[in-house]
Amino acid sequence: MNIFYNSHEQRLRAGWRLLLQFLLMLAILLGGQLLLNFVTSSPSFLLGRIPSALAFILSTWLAVRYLDNRSFTSLGLKVNKKWWRELGVGFAMGAVVMGVIFSLQLIMGWLSFTGYGWERAWSVVYPIPLLGFFAGMMLVGFYEELMFRGYQITNMLEGFSGTGNNSRMPVIWAILGSSIIFGILHAGNPNASAISTVNIILAGLVLAMPYLITGSLALSVGLHAAWNFFQGGIFGFPVSGRAVRSSLLSVQETGPDLFTGGSFGPEAGLLGILGLFLLVLLIYQYTRGVGYSFSLHDNFK
Repeated sequence: MNIFYNSHEQRLRAGWRLLLQFLLMLAILLGGQLLLNFVTSSPSFLLGRIPSALAFILSTWLAVRYLDNRSFTSLGLKVNKKWWRELGVGFAMGAVVMGVIFSLQLIMGWLSFTGYGWERAWSVVYPIPLLGFFAGMMLVGFYEELMFRGYQITNMLEGFSGTGNNSRMPVIWAILGSSIIFGILHAGNPNASAISTVNIILAGLVLAMPYLITGSLALSVGLHAAWNFFQGGIFGFPVSGRAVRSSLLSVQETGPDLFTGGSFGPEAGLLGILGLFLLVLLIYQYTRGVGYSFSLHDNFK
């Protein structure tokens, strides 16, 4: 057996496709970041997301087109009315869950308000920075789900499908593999810890559920974007270790880091795990309610 090339499929084997896509992403990201640093030393939040967006999206498009030999839309991107509706449903789910986390901290007396977004000094009218953060988080939700769930899970499922006869194991390994990569790539964020990395791996597992059940990235993108936007843009929590200056509310957390996640944000605390559990329940209720079978979508069988 040729370990590099699948002669039956007339393409590289899945592991090599994944590696090349990842290396291409890193190369584009480095070039984009160097160009951005040359253009400006203090980019806005939205502008700062452009190198990553370009790297993730372009590398995935090139890989799926020229290495995988399939269409870009095959990665859960068959955009139609249903896709947009599920994007909105996912966004609503993420908003509700982050609202629960905020409310619990408020009830426990772990939050004190220190101001509002419009009270800070801005070079532009206040809502504009918040809208920029919203657009940036929508972009992050899209390109991270595209690569980690769309591209990686699809290819890992194909790769692991040849390792045995147990139909469940390729799914388990694909979800774990993509989620571990997702967690490790966030381990270098400011204020990251072993707990935050484990919790982000768990978040990867949760975000994989809608994709595997529906065959679409819409719910996952909505969940991801809303979690980050409401966490940082509305409620003023750090997002993956980074403080958000443009938040609507400015708060000071006084609760135990074990629960709140401290300076990393809810992803590093027990409340973040609770939020992930609530997302699982919401995903289950929605997918069953609209007629999806709570099993692997036909796209992955």
